[in-house]
Amino acid sequence: MTRHEAVFVMSALFPRGGHQIRLALLLICITSAHSLIEWVVKPENTSLPLGQDVVFSCLAKSADASDTSASLAYRWSFDGGKVQDRVSRFSNNSLFVPGLTEADLGVYTCEVSRVTVNGNVLESVSASALLIKSYLEPFIIQPSSVFASLGDTVVLTCVTGKSSPRIKTATCSRLPPRLSVRLPLRLTKTVTPGP
Repeated sequence: MTRHEAVFVMSALFPRGGHQIRLALLLICITSAHSLIEWVVKPENTSLPLGQDVVFSCLAKSADASDTSASLAYRWSFDGGKVQDRVSRFSNNSLFVPGLTEADLGVYTCEVSRVTVNGNVLESVSASALLIKSYLEPFIIQPSSVFASLGDTVVLTCVTGKSSPRIKTATCSRLPPRLSVRLPLRLTKTVTPGP
């Protein structure tokens, strides 16, 4: 792998007011030979409520199927360090995080290396996924589109979490007669449960 660095300094003088701006830019170019590791599935950013189970997938393959000189080895890390002991890795190299807690939130990285029989690492690639807490509970009743005509009462139902929602009704009153309107549902705020 070759690394090239260059620093560019640009100056700009503005005639009115005599202001001068100097910018320094660091350009780093890293070049490498064609990778012999190809991604099949990379871990994806995930947002879930606390308490849910999480599975991060990670799968790669050798770009040269005839190359038997090395095998692929997988290693997971969490925020640049070791994953927690309660987290497990499946035989397909996916990572399982049971019952999401605040301590589990962060960046999970899957590193795949081509390793020789002697344990020498020939090449490595990595992919990361961010795990964050979602602030909405999962849907119990999925929202759906509703069609309404003039004078119809529309009930929009959307249930998340463990409590029943407060149901609001709306009446189409400003539409010309015999005109239908499509009302797609969009969650715009948290609904508090009714008494």
